[in-house]
Amino acid sequence: MNSLRKLLWPFSVLYDGITHLRNLAFDKGKLPASSYPLAVINVGNLSTGGTGKSPMVEYLLRLLTNRNTGVVSRGYGRKTKGLIASSVKHTAKDIGDEPAQFKRNFPDVPLVVSESRVRGIEHLLKQYPHTEAIVLDDAYQHRYVKAGFNLLLSSFAHPFYKDQLLPAGNLRENRKGAARAHAVVVTKCPADLSKALAESIKDQIRAYSTAPVFFSHVVYSKPVNAFGRSLSGHTEIILLTGIARPEPLLAHLSETLHIKQHLKFKDHHNFSERDLQKINHLLSQKDACILTTQKDFMRLKNALKKEAIEKLFVVPIFVRFLFGQEDEFNNLILNYIEDC
Repeated sequence: MNSLRKLLWPFSVLYDGITHLRNLAFDKGKLPASSYPLAVINVGNLSTGGTGKSPMVEYLLRLLTNRNTGVVSRGYGRKTKGLIASSVKHTAKDIGDEPAQFKRNFPDVPLVVSESRVRGIEHLLKQYPHTEAIVLDDAYQHRYVKAGFNLLLSSFAHPFYKDQLLPAGNLRENRKGAARAHAVVVTKCPADLSKALAESIKDQIRAYSTAPVFFSHVVYSKPVNAFGRSLSGHTEIILLTGIARPEPLLAHLSETLHIKQHLKFKDHHNFSERDLQKINHLLSQKDACILTTQKDFMRLKNALKKEAIEKLFVVPIFVRFLFGQEDEFNNLILNYIEDC
């Protein structure tokens, strides 16, 4: 343990005690947890971010295309408060960058943002009474909703079983919280992950959870701009990221492109006027373009100059399962919905 972690360790012990008492209150029924007579799938993690929740939410929405599915999210990073039933007209400032991304990619899927997931679910069910499944975005610690299926994500590079509690580490709650999971997905794995290493990871996860363990990796699609045009003719390529861990994306793009500059911001960064001026200036240069993520695009698309938007390219990402686990995972989700 390094010196900073040693310094912060007493605060982590205190944090552990507080979160333990909170979880115990839910376990004993001292704090209320609402259940619903339909499938509620909670996509979350134990850490503060960087596990790939958004691609997994979108994977589930594609899987459930033929079901009446809705999404409920807190709407992290939005400039509004309260409950909002989203539409394609809402921006990232209205509903948050990730919900705005979901709505852009799945415009027909009902989506509600609310600090209270209970209120969000109840509003969605009132407006769409034939809903068969609800996907909760980032609600593993929001135990006021008793989800029927907790999907716990843990990244390959930063697994929860090697992490420490805040503030010494990045865990929102004790590793024991993994016991609530109905399935664990190790995300962002190398595409050539060996079965031997996968089994070793499984063994370490099993110390905290008996749930089935799946392994996934990220597939990157070709960059496109808002008008569907592909990247061509640009030699001054800049990468812009406002995500928790951009290193895998940078490594992937660097395999085939020369990235001249990386504008690296914190996760869910709120772009200032100075930031936007700099970005507009960079995009005004001949042959310049910016590559970015879908959720960063949602925060930029209404803030940049129109001519700059044409030179802003998004790198879509998708989840793929390793070791032929896709059918097993899909059936686990679909069977859960059928049993509700």
